Amino acid sequence: TATLTGLTGNVSWSSDNTDVADVAEDGTITAKAIGNAKITATLSGVTADCDIAVIENSGEDAENALTVEEAIYVAKTTSTATAKKYFIKGIIAAYTPNSSDVSGYGNISFDISDDGTKNNTFRAFQVNYLNGAKFTSTDQVSVGDEVVLYGAVLTYNNIQETDGKGKAYVYSQITVADKFVSKVKAFNFCNASAEELKAMLDEYDALVAKNADAVNSVVDETTTLAERMAYM
Repeated sequence: TATLTGLTGNVSWSSDNTDVADVAEDGTITAKAIGNAKITATLSGVTADCDIAVIENSGEDAENALTVEEAIYVAKTTSTATAKKYFIKGIIAAYTPNSSDVSGYGNISFDISDDGTKNNTFRAFQVNYLNGAKFTSTDQVSVGDEVVLYGAVLTYNNIQETDGKGKAYVYSQITVADKFVSKVKAFNFCNASAEELKAMLDEYDALVAKNADAVNSVVDETTTLAERMAYM
């Protein structure tokens, strides 16, 4: 809606990306594809514009969390924190532990993506831990963990990220160890080939080498892979 101050006449409307969103003569916007578009209103040489994001998921709850791609689109619409807070689901793709952030502020920063790679990432900036609690250790999250974030978003210095200083937090987390345990439980050891067994053991060894306590504490809740391998 265009509000006229000191002007009269008919406003003309345009979209800079009609593949994403088109706008009719009366200002009605029609979403056509996921992405970003700028809608511009013009009257007597005076213009005003509004950045919009077209997404599939609402981000209003964890079950309908925004993908990382969608979170990026929403964040691109503003350089200040959105009034609405969103649930955002992704895989930690990059994380540089900073003990001073944890000890001084109880928050950390990391990048997430939809596929776990460093391509097309969104930054969890200065986020708190589960349910808004403070982080107490840098190893409470790691690359490969699947997380759901909750908070407002924005673009700062051309980086799409959550609102900082602990205003956003990790809503839920599935660790790399958790994923591996699920994989072990579903693995058919009796019918597995030697190559498949070796690949499973190599994955286990790599996880233990990275974070032995966390992995073993979870794997031992069932039966360790080493024990299963010995039995076979």
